[in-house]
Amino acid sequence: MNTLIELYDERAIENVLAADMFRPQRIIYLCPTEVAQSRERQEQIGDFFRYRGWNPELIFVEASQYKVDRILRQLLAISEKYPDCALDVTGGSDAELFAAGLFAAQAKVCVFTYSRRKNRFYNISGAEFAENLPCNILYSVKDFFLMAGGTLLPGRVDNGILKEYLDDIDPFFDCFLRYRRDWTNIITYMQRVSPAEYGQVPSMYVRGNYTVKGERGGRITAKEEALQDFQRIGFIRDLDIVSGERVSFCLMKAKYIAIRIW
Repeated sequence: MNTLIELYDERAIENVLAADMFRPQRIIYLCPTEVAQSRERQEQIGDFFRYRGWNPELIFVEASQYKVDRILRQLLAISEKYPDCALDVTGGSDAELFAAGLFAAQAKVCVFTYSRRKNRFYNISGAEFAENLPCNILYSVKDFFLMAGGTLLPGRVDNGILKEYLDDIDPFFDCFLRYRRDWTNIITYMQRVSPAEYGQVPSMYVRGNYTVKGERGGRITAKEEALQDFQRIGFIRDLDIVSGERVSFCLMKAKYIAIRIW
């Protein structure tokens, strides 16, 4: 297989997975008008493959999503020009899949598909190379953004620092879900009572009023249950609350970074 025919799909991974697995010299996309006429979207797919370490020839052919006879004629024309082609029927519209079945019967080309549930490729017709073939490709979060035409931007915190509290993400996120309706006020309170500059020390002592100034002249009181949960998961220690008067605790620096991010 030197040429792979892809039925363009709204799910970005359907458009790149088989190509990335078998790495043909050429990929022909049967795609809707908005993709066939979008240089930006076409370049995004090319950029994804180049990021993955290879640079196939990409051809985008405008195809009807509903006219089976037109799609069939296009597939037959492609197979005449590129007799070494194979067809991936993982994505595409119902009409395209129906046309693909007729095409496979007439042109005797290789046809295969991919099962997300089993993470394997399967031979539909004449594609022995894909028979029950495990998909061993691993994608990063950045890969998924790129295949969809997006970009993963760097965060506000160095990744070296983020690694220090990877084990804290799940328990902290549990707290976030528990208090998500009050989260803005909780974080605003934490920021109000914490020093603006905390230097390089691994922890800092915080002492503040039980009620502080909020946004637009409002007032925010300490959420005692949330502070107690922060202490339980190790984000703060030595918590001391005098209801209605004051709050004090020792705030761990690395954990504090996570709180500020959220």
